[in-house]
Amino acid sequence: MMPEDTEGRGAGLNVRTIEPQELDTVGQASLDVMRATHKGIVPDSFLNSLSLDQTLRRFEGILQKPHAFCGVARQEDKIVGFTMGSFPHHPPEGFDGELNTIYVTSCLSTGVEE
Repeated sequence: MMPEDTEGRGAGLNVRTIEPQELDTVGQASLDVMRATHKGIVPDSFLNSLSLDQTLRRFEGILQKPHAFCGVARQEDKIVGFTMGSFPHHPPEGFDGELNTIYVTSCLSTGVEE
C-alpha cells in the first residue's frame, strides 16, 4: 500500500497508488525505457523480443503479491512517472520498504521557467 495521495508543490503533480486501468500505460512506459536504456548493452534481438503482454503479465504477478506496491505520478491527467517497490519481511532498520523501480518521463513539468 502506498502512502496517502500527495500533491506536488507548484507542479500540479499527484502521486498515488496505481489504478487497474493504468497498468497498460505503465507497462508500455517500462517497455520503452527498457529498450531505450539497454540498446547497445544487450542484443537487439532480445530487446525486440520483449512484448507488452509479457511486461503486463510480469507486472500483474508482482502486484498480486501482498508486499508489493506501484505508484503513479500524474500531471494534467497524464501519467508522467511510476514507481514499484516492496515491503520486505525484514526491512533494514529505519525503513518500511524498498523502491525497486522509478521512472519519470521527460515531459514532467516542474513549473520552472527555462
